[in-house]
Amino acid sequence: MRKRKNQILAAVLSATLILSATGINSTYAQETGASDVVTELLSQDQTVDETAIDQIKAVLFNCTDHGLREFPGGKDIGITLYSGQQLVLLSYVIAEDGSGWYQVSVALDGTVYEGYIEEAYVLCTAENYQEKLPVEDLVEQARIHAVSDTEGDAEETNTKASEKITGLDTKAQAVNADFETSIAAFPESYKTSLRALHAAHPNWVFVPQITNIDWDTFIAAEMTPERSLVPRSMDDSYKGKQSWAYDPITGEYKGLSGYNWVQASEAAVMYYADPRNFLTEDSIFQFELLTYNSNYQTEAGVEAIINGTFMSHAQMADDVVTYAKAFCLAGAQTNVSPFMLAARVRQEQGAAGTSPLISGLYPGYEGYYNFFNIQAFGTTETEIYVNGLNYAKAHGWNTRYNSIAGGASILSGNYISKGQDTLYLQKFDVDDSYYGLFSHQYMQNILGALNEGKTAYSVYSGMNILDNTFVFKIPVYNNMPVAASPRPDLAKVNEKEVKAFVTRLYRNILKRNADEAGLYYWYTCLANGETAASVVAKFVNSDEFIKQKATDEDYVERMYTTMMNRKADASGKAYWLDVLKAGCSRKYVLAQFIGSAEFTSICDKYGVVKGQITLTEGRDHNVELTKYVGRLYQTALNRKPDTDGLNYWTEAIWTKTRTPYDVASQFINSQEFTNKKYSDKEYLTILYLTFFDREPDAAGYSYWQQQLKSGMSRDKVLKNFAYSDEFKKLTEGYGLK
Repeated sequence: MRKRKNQILAAVLSATLILSATGINSTYAQETGASDVVTELLSQDQTVDETAIDQIKAVLFNCTDHGLREFPGGKDIGITLYSGQQLVLLSYVIAEDGSGWYQVSVALDGTVYEGYIEEAYVLCTAENYQEKLPVEDLVEQARIHAVSDTEGDAEETNTKASEKITGLDTKAQAVNADFETSIAAFPESYKTSLRALHAAHPNWVFVPQITNIDWDTFIAAEMTPERSLVPRSMDDSYKGKQSWAYDPITGEYKGLSGYNWVQASEAAVMYYADPRNFLTEDSIFQFELLTYNSNYQTEAGVEAIINGTFMSHAQMADDVVTYAKAFCLAGAQTNVSPFMLAARVRQEQGAAGTSPLISGLYPGYEGYYNFFNIQAFGTTETEIYVNGLNYAKAHGWNTRYNSIAGGASILSGNYISKGQDTLYLQKFDVDDSYYGLFSHQYMQNILGALNEGKTAYSVYSGMNILDNTFVFKIPVYNNMPVAASPRPDLAKVNEKEVKAFVTRLYRNILKRNADEAGLYYWYTCLANGETAASVVAKFVNSDEFIKQKATDEDYVERMYTTMMNRKADASGKAYWLDVLKAGCSRKYVLAQFIGSAEFTSICDKYGVVKGQITLTEGRDHNVELTKYVGRLYQTALNRKPDTDGLNYWTEAIWTKTRTPYDVASQFINSQEFTNKKYSDKEYLTILYLTFFDREPDAAGYSYWQQQLKSGMSRDKVLKNFAYSDEFKKLTEGYGLK
């Protein structure tokens, strides 16, 4: 083990951004047309720790804490690391017993240590890191050296050894196989949400960041003047009324970063700082590790982020690339997600992009740009613009690309490569690797990380890649409140009543008493504004409920007791069982019960917002329509409908892309029907049942048999049935035209 003391500078090392032949292999770094932009940037003095940018980063996971070893399998050197700690990978070693180890460096409060950690506790999201990391196979080397001492053999050994490094996807599969063990270091108050996310996305990996910071100490630090701001337009419950933030005589909040940004209230800071409030599919990406990965961080994805802004499909006025490509270039050069870069600029500059910080026209600073608003602070707009443009001028950001690439390198070198490797950590500085705690934050806006994370989610969702492997590093604090901190404007709910509402959901839907963690979790969800409809739907869709394999009759009974507070009456139960038998989903039945007056009264009684759920399946548009299509399956194909087919045909009729006549004919002309090779008599019998809902009468049956024998095609016979008055009346009976 080697230990080296680094004096960490408040301002990082001055260096130029260099794209070397041994650096990033992304196509963005090699394209023709990009070289002029990069060369122009090289002429500028950029404040960036280039060494940190080029390092391969990982995190400690699969444990609560772990010690550094002197050598693979050696003794602990007395340095304890905690889950979520950022690691720098130096090499991979296969020990003499065949186990895999990483040689790592790690910074703790400004001191950098080196040592070894077993492979099982290291998680790396860097692209192709196995190919870049030096590998040493002690077992194979010993074998080769016993036979030959040639250099070629040693190189072959390292090539084979690199293939033994366990990749991210393989580790994600192992986590999926033993998920409860993987989240053991999280407090119970986190686990309900994590389980729900895991059920929806088994490839996602959740790493607890054990901060060892007291919650109250953290919140007090975030309440330092001007450290945590909110837009003036927010509800008063989100705004602080400290003496330096609010004038009680005028009732005016003081602008702390221009007029529109005011001090956040303690309740607002607690809400946005509490990770448990954002363990949902659309909010969790503020905890995503911000690693560069060209496999899915594409120009098309960046365009989706900047769509509707001044950057959308636009080429920079003073450079040869579009904004989208500029973000991809900058991401490739600095090993950081271009999605994060694009979302950050969108957050800082808005859709119109009219700020003097990026106009290049501000008097005295013509031709200078600061897209990330770095060092753009002050109490007046003039101070903000001058400070930001002074910084841009000092760092040579005299083109739009220079500003984006330079800002990206600062984000990477000063934040992401220094432990603050999630959006959350760039707002809430709870990593003390290099810069201490609390003060080294990129943004004052307490909504910033959440908003940028939601932007990333929207893009990933639009690209259909949410089932990829994503790694989320989620902070955990000491002495946290038992339940998640409530939204300031919804904090006045009656806790006793809301918990009583949750308790009855456990008893009526899951048929058991509420556990303490679950009770607090769902209480917090409702206190923070989630609707009763949404919570009930999650209970019904939970693994626990599904595993109970409730029959349709039992399901309907539970709907009555939950949403109407009574047992089902005979006629009502019969009706809903008929609806389910017709092919409508259980979600459809749930939606109807949620919409009832009885459930409205229950929600009012317990002081929760009722809400509603959205139906998305074709079979749930209209019960009679579903019955119509369902009978086509029975009469024409002699089977029950499959869900996909039922949804397809009901949607087609509902949206008027097909008529009821077309759909019935499609069933008769389907390959499934044709493959049965019915005789003319069988064919006619099916037409009578399908289009007339009856057995053939003797005269009609004889007539159509004669027509077929005389040469009339089956298609023509089918059309006669489909356009008959009798079939018209049948469809009208289902409310169809």
